[in-house]
Amino acid sequence: LLAVYGRKTKEMAALFPLAFSVENALRARVAEASYDRFGYDTWWKPIRFAMKEGQDPQTVKKIVQVPITSKFARRVAEIIRSVDGETLQRDATEGMTCGSVFLSSSTFGQLRYLVSDSWKAYEYLFDGKGDGLRALSKDDFMSLTKTVNDTRNDLYHHNPVANRQRFVEACERIVDHLDIHLGSFDAF
Repeated sequence: LLAVYGRKTKEMAALFPLAFSVENALRARVAEASYDRFGYDTWWKPIRFAMKEGQDPQTVKKIVQVPITSKFARRVAEIIRSVDGETLQRDATEGMTCGSVFLSSSTFGQLRYLVSDSWKAYEYLFDGKGDGLRALSKDDFMSLTKTVNDTRNDLYHHNPVANRQRFVEACERIVDHLDIHLGSFDAF
């Protein structure tokens, strides 16, 4: 029993840094892209303000004169509610001053759907131009991030990992587009 436990612990310890790298690289790049898009770092606050005023977040159509989709507003509102509570009683997002901090409060699932539902705004992160990488389509992104999310959940809940190779390949494909290279990470 101890040998099996030791082997599983080593397997999980080897895979966890990959999930951590993908999740945090994606958060960092989406935060950076959102700052570039809107021109300021607290881009979620107009949606939060509308929610605080009792309005449907999907009524927000622009952030600093930049048009947003109702899907984007809905996904941002989901993150706000998960942090602040359904009635925004905790007010944690009000005090956040950085998109990286805001997105670090999201789940990986929320983050992947934020990107997917706003694919046109974030697609350039995965276009592969100049890097010699094959571009990721929205479907590729969703498939790869589903693999990462499912394996991440298995790791966090101490369940066996069904297909390690597919997980590692998904991680590599994603982070290569985000300027993180697992080979360099592995050397550390």
